[in-house]
Amino acid sequence: MIKRLLFLAFVFSFAGNANAQIEVTLNPLPLLSGGLGAGIDVIVTPSISVELAGRFRNSTVNVNEDEWGLRGFRTNLIGKYYFNPKVGGDGFYGLAFLRYTNRHYEIENFTTSYDPAHTRSKFGIGVGIGYKLVSAKNIVFDVHIGVGRALSNSTNFEDSTAEEFVNLADWIDLMVASKLGVGYRFGGGSGNSEKRR
Repeated sequence: MIKRLLFLAFVFSFAGNANAQIEVTLNPLPLLSGGLGAGIDVIVTPSISVELAGRFRNSTVNVNEDEWGLRGFRTNLIGKYYFNPKVGGDGFYGLAFLRYTNRHYEIENFTTSYDPAHTRSKFGIGVGIGYKLVSAKNIVFDVHIGVGRALSNSTNFEDSTAEEFVNLADWIDLMVASKLGVGYRFGGGSGNSEKRR
């Protein structure tokens, strides 16, 4: 349900401005933990944009001396306000974000009488700051940092009997949003090069 709401909000923001420019960026930071990050940023007005960003992860982690398989994703809906844009949707900006995170952990060959597989999910809000540079050839460099807090934080076991045996560390409510993105800006009719003349 949350994912559908985020998607609809993003579509509506784009539909409100048919001539909006669209940026597609890749974020290499998740590669450090075996993931991949990407985003689509719609420039609604010269001072406002809305980004839908996601991170996907498929790796292994060590928890309590056990090796767990981890599959997960994170979705951010980010509103950005640019304080002094030069070409529209660029320069220093403040941001507010909604985030939904989902992680599934499992041990492939468990030897216990119960299945320790479980899913952890978290939804929250936050704020931050960032800077975006758009070159004359529409190459985009976007970096931001933000902090937030979870409004909901849950853990669900596939095997209900496992909960009393599996010792899990608390998943803290603090959320940190970061981006080091490189991409390209499409559309917009006149193009950035004309605005720079």
